[in-house]
Amino acid sequence: MADRNPHLQAAGHWRSVTGRRSLKRTALALLIVLASPRAFAAPVLGVIYPDIREPYRTIFTEILQGIRQSAPGDVKTLQLGPDASTGRVSAWVAGNQVEALIALGRNGFHLGEDMHRRVPVVFGAVLIPPDRDGGKITGISLVPAPAALFARLQELSPHTRRVFVVYDPGNNASLIALARRAAARWNLRLIAVPAEDTRAAVREYRKILNTRAHAGDAIWLPQDSVTVNDQVVLPMILEKAWENELVVFSSNPSYVQRGVLFSLYPDNQKMGQELARLALARARDPGKSSLAGMRPLTALRVAVNTRTADHLQLNLSRREISRFDLVFPSR
Repeated sequence: MADRNPHLQAAGHWRSVTGRRSLKRTALALLIVLASPRAFAAPVLGVIYPDIREPYRTIFTEILQGIRQSAPGDVKTLQLGPDASTGRVSAWVAGNQVEALIALGRNGFHLGEDMHRRVPVVFGAVLIPPDRDGGKITGISLVPAPAALFARLQELSPHTRRVFVVYDPGNNASLIALARRAAARWNLRLIAVPAEDTRAAVREYRKILNTRAHAGDAIWLPQDSVTVNDQVVLPMILEKAWENELVVFSSNPSYVQRGVLFSLYPDNQKMGQELARLALARARDPGKSSLAGMRPLTALRVAVNTRTADHLQLNLSRREISRFDLVFPSR
């Protein structure tokens, strides 16, 4: 039987009326949002980078190409000259309605550090260790991912089981922590030796080369100006490694030309694509904790020295050689 209580009937009518009004207000708000030209627009990305001469200008041009390839919306760019300042960058960000900023190079890094409280910032094309500042900043370092280095080592020299590295604990402790985890995944024993200056590094390398390392072992030369000196350390390592049939790999392609077996170096365009994806994610969810931290570089190319490979009897086929991006000696 229907409820004929007038008070209950009145309450039901009121809920019906207010419900319809609420629906109308919600629909109107939704129409306003949909009418906004920015409702579904992709975030506007800004890129600041140094105004620099060739050949380095090409590097940033390629990174920008990659950023534009992965950015569905507008990409605004600002070259940083000698007069660049936080105030100028801040005004440019506001004037262009930039929703996430990609800061490239050393100057970009310093200016971006001052901007990150005003707009989400992603750093790139800068040589700083992964996990710098305890994950308070976001970006992609120029330091190659240890996992990528070890994967290539196993591909080229599958019998290698021990990897020696001398490193500066002040700059590369976090990198070595990443490397230990990566080495375990590849069934490698990483023997990491700290050295706080070049003299200590030379002393440790001599111990490794003369008494500790054996044929088939590997020496990793990280991007470390303290422990890897071009004039003193590198010639000593290359000479002894050749005599003792040690595998030497690095993160510097110029070392491959001098006799290092292989090196990984940046794929600038792909790095730009990764930076764009990271910046878009930061724009859409600035507080997301999983986006924080400097990542090691995984967008990488490979350089190899075939003369060194032949000396180590690694037997690279023509097909294998054709897959490398740089081959020394040039053919």
